[in-house]
Amino acid sequence: MSTEANRNYLLMSLMLQIHNVLLTRHADEQDILREICSKLVSHWPYRMAWAGYAETDGTIRVVAAAGEAVSFLPETGLRWDSDSAADGDNPVGVCIRSRRLVHVKEMSAVEEYSGVWNDFTGKVQASSMLIQPLFVDNHCIGALCVCSALVDSFAGAVERTLLVLAAQQLGFSLGVQREQGLIKEMQNQMKLAATVFDNALEGIIVTDAQGTIVAVNPALTRITGYAQEELIGNTPRMLQSGLQDRAFYAVMWQSITATGKWAGEVWNKRKDGVIYPEILNISTVRDGQQRVQNYIAILTDISQQKKIENQPQRMAFHDDLTGLPNRALFKERLSLAIVNARHNREILAILCIDLDHFKVVNGTLGHTSGDVLLQEVARRLAQSVRENDTVGRQGGDEFTVILQSLSVPEDAIAAVNKVMQGFKAPVLVGERELFVSASIGISFYPDDGETIETLMKNADSAMYHAKEQGRNGYQLYTAGMNSHFHERMALENDLRHALERNELMLFYQPQTELNSGRIVAAEALLRWQHPARGMILPAEFIPIAEQSGLIVPIGEWVLRAACASMKRWHDAGVPLIRIAVNLSARQFMQPNLIQTVATALAESGLSAQFLELEITESCLMPGAVETLRTLKQMGVQIAIDDFGTGYSNLGYLKKFPIDSLKIDQSFVRNIATDHNDAAIVRAIIAMAASLGLDVIAEGVETEKQLQCVSQYQNIIVQGHLFGWPMPAAAFEQFLQKVASDNLSAQARLRLNAAV
Repeated sequence: MSTEANRNYLLMSLMLQIHNVLLTRHADEQDILREICSKLVSHWPYRMAWAGYAETDGTIRVVAAAGEAVSFLPETGLRWDSDSAADGDNPVGVCIRSRRLVHVKEMSAVEEYSGVWNDFTGKVQASSMLIQPLFVDNHCIGALCVCSALVDSFAGAVERTLLVLAAQQLGFSLGVQREQGLIKEMQNQMKLAATVFDNALEGIIVTDAQGTIVAVNPALTRITGYAQEELIGNTPRMLQSGLQDRAFYAVMWQSITATGKWAGEVWNKRKDGVIYPEILNISTVRDGQQRVQNYIAILTDISQQKKIENQPQRMAFHDDLTGLPNRALFKERLSLAIVNARHNREILAILCIDLDHFKVVNGTLGHTSGDVLLQEVARRLAQSVRENDTVGRQGGDEFTVILQSLSVPEDAIAAVNKVMQGFKAPVLVGERELFVSASIGISFYPDDGETIETLMKNADSAMYHAKEQGRNGYQLYTAGMNSHFHERMALENDLRHALERNELMLFYQPQTELNSGRIVAAEALLRWQHPARGMILPAEFIPIAEQSGLIVPIGEWVLRAACASMKRWHDAGVPLIRIAVNLSARQFMQPNLIQTVATALAESGLSAQFLELEITESCLMPGAVETLRTLKQMGVQIAIDDFGTGYSNLGYLKKFPIDSLKIDQSFVRNIATDHNDAAIVRAIIAMAASLGLDVIAEGVETEKQLQCVSQYQNIIVQGHLFGWPMPAAAFEQFLQKVASDNLSAQARLRLNAAV
């Protein structure tokens, strides 16, 4: 509803009040005028209202006034009988002489009047003024002046008309004080007001002092869908939508009781159940004894306006893909949640959720499939939390959640478990089933921070800690994580320079065919010789490399260096064995992977049959088939690393051109003591045999583990029992010693122990 329309219909409330004033017996005319001026100023943002009579000596006598800067009015010096600036001409005098309305749009811009007028405007400090003649028995006795601080405040024709009507009613009432005839004229004026009432576009409700509806206009019935007879005798509460709580209405009525009015936006409900927004203005009508007589509510349906306004607003505050609140709206809601938690002395939790291995989905199945997955994750997250909680998307595969009104921290843990339970069911993308997991970090208000930035940062630190702990889990924030975070950032910065400073190196560990005792391959294992921290193992820096994207250039370096080392050993006369190189999921989905492998082979001169690439189960998606086939056509061997720890669709496994499965060492570690692990190993070996795949058992470190795996045919073993990871020079010597002595597997165990 526009400001002008607001004024027009609030003035209708004033009309009713003026009517009540004029029907009340007063001591004299001045009493009437004072009350009318007071009503004008109290109901409108006018700076001042005053009435002046035209005296026979040519002066204008101020009879009544209300508002700001009224103390100087008796000494204005304004006259009505002069038409020249030199003799003190002014707009009030013009109004009285011409018997017409005078609208001063900008008082400071009026230059044709006297210095007395300029002095008057300076003291009033008003920007515009509406001057209306006061008539008694068709004789102009003076003027009613309304001053506003706004330039051209009376531009609306309806507003001017209603103010003129108010002045006419006032003049008529003044005439009644002198003569009879008030009732008939007032009836005419009220008919005019009724016409405005009936033809207004805004809905109008009039209630009695108890809040019972006594009148509604046609617009109100059109807006709400209720007939007039359904509304009258009822209360406006029948229109409430339930979106505003009791506290909202309590504040509203506090304002109405204290100031006599209230204005704001509310959501009401039509008869058909549709909830819609409206601008609502409520005014109080009092009688001569200042008792509440009526309440007038003027409402404007702003559904269409909201629809237009909300289009860019939704785009600005919601994620286009998922429809969830974006970063800006999430922070705004978190700010309000913190205020509420502080006020109610409640616990508030922030969840930072990052999907595990999401980039693999994007890289192998494409961004369209990735978008479908994100939309489904957003839907499941929204279903996993309560209505008063907020789920937002920060960007990429990172989501955030506000858990409000928690009694104890355990409430947040229960909510997180529900979220993680929602991830267990596979996501159907086209005809493919995808399994998704997430790493979740949790921070609490007020224990872990009292500001948006602190809570978000601490939840993010906890999330990264969850990833470092193996993913698919959650971590609560602890104070030590900040120092850990800073250490991690420092390590990442050093890692960015590690390649150019030649700080990275490869160690090699043999893979032995158990039946023959022959070494058939060596796995290249990355190490980082940090200048200050010494030797850093991959478990500490590989997760950082993956999250930062450094894994791609590092992986390319590993591939080139490993191929070059193996070619050099072949040229030196050591047995012709394969070199196994790990590819991260991120490196595997690089569009130039085939070219990178071909370049490493060409530069080193190593035959493709002596290169084995190890990928994890997360890479085994339908979109990866073509890449693997191309590698196989080149002659490269393919192994699935850490087999048994992921969510491989076994139906897909037979479709992939792979050569071997590496049983994850977590199963081998307890194979001698845990019958479940032993059963898993047995099942993997049987499945591999049926598919014609080789099996590599990694992590064989004890004699008991060796005895358990020895019962299977054609198995390859890797672990400390058969050879520790060694630098290139030491591994070359190890190969030459094994080749020259033609050692058996058992003899090499003793040699390895000596090394």
